[in-house]
Amino acid sequence: MNKYMTSILGEDIASKGRELALHFKEQGTPVMIGGNNLAHTILGVDFNEHTGDIKFLVRAGSLSREWCALSAVG
Repeated sequence: MNKYMTSILGEDIASKGRELALHFKEQGTPVMIGGNNLAHTILGVDFNEHTGDIKFLVRAGSLSREWCALSAVG
């Protein structure tokens, strides 16, 4: 199942932590964000229910290179 989320600013994605964590728990499928040269794929999240802290496992790719990174927000 595809996951579609709308966000006006990139910083808004941190507020979607609980929703993303639930998506990965129930569906386990990647979430695409951005577009064109700024497209990334979220492969997973580490969301702390108590503090609201979130880290994203992100895959970014282009024709010339690909990389994965765990990225904290905030």
